[in-house]
Amino acid sequence: MGSRLLILLLWTFWGCSPQLPALKDMAGTPLFRLQWQPIDSLNYQLPTHVRVFYGVDLEVPLRAWYVHIQPKQGRLPMRVLAAQDPEDRRETASQLASRTEACVLLNAGYFTMNKKPADHVGLLMTDGQIQWPATGLIEQNKIPYYVSRAAMGITAEGNAELAWATSDSSMIYRWSRPLPNFIGHASSKPKPKKSQRWRVGQAIGAGPMVVWDGKTIYTAMDELFWRTSIPNIHPRSAVGIKSDGSVVLMLVDGRQTVSRGVSLTELGDLMRSVGATQAMNLDGGGSSTLVVKGQLLNRPVGGTTQREVVSAIGAWCQ
Repeated sequence: MGSRLLILLLWTFWGCSPQLPALKDMAGTPLFRLQWQPIDSLNYQLPTHVRVFYGVDLEVPLRAWYVHIQPKQGRLPMRVLAAQDPEDRRETASQLASRTEACVLLNAGYFTMNKKPADHVGLLMTDGQIQWPATGLIEQNKIPYYVSRAAMGITAEGNAELAWATSDSSMIYRWSRPLPNFIGHASSKPKPKKSQRWRVGQAIGAGPMVVWDGKTIYTAMDELFWRTSIPNIHPRSAVGIKSDGSVVLMLVDGRQTVSRGVSLTELGDLMRSVGATQAMNLDGGGSSTLVVKGQLLNRPVGGTTQREVVSAIGAWCQ
């Protein structure tokens, strides 16, 4: 209790707006009462290893969707995708789904909005090739901070894993905990020998992590998101893993009269409510888009226009 109060006082002193969670959130008390229901009109078109659900809480108000993906013949039918447009390196979720024939597609990592072509911000690996390295060093107030940020990887055996990741030009390293950063106190440079080489062929970095060992956690400080708007209430995309190895892809609408969005710890609580024992936040805001069988399920910022993205997580039904 005392450490959380100290964090709040320091953040206030430094002029940040962290939207820190109430203590009960971190203790795991449910904040919402979403009655999750299967979307039968879609599920009858899908194989049994892919199921889609919808939940709403009219009092908050809040609405969300999630897709549960189970392994098929021992492998998850999932890949990390990179946009291919040669001019700006971006595609909408619907375009990516159509081009790759993915039956489920969710926007994934962060990217620059003011560059053409766009840069991916953080780890992006497709088909065994690192397209963009993990974010490794960030400067805040002239202080360099070494960081490890949450990432999802898919192994050659077709299993999904979550970890905190760093990388060099050819290898990805995984950490069981984020590098310890705090306001005014930077982690020392990470030593790869203290980590484990992450042998994955697909990977996407984003963060921060919101669920670990079945508990809602708050690593926005460690992962260096404290001087951004990311901890605030927003539309959200997220990926989580259940104890049986199956995957949850979640989309929470926001910035609408029918759905306000969620904070990071609220997102963690939602992911735990559907069984995720590990989960991380993906790029949210107006980029949050979930497409199933060519159908846009959510309403990005209240409409149907999709923002182009640089990366995505796809699943296949065949």
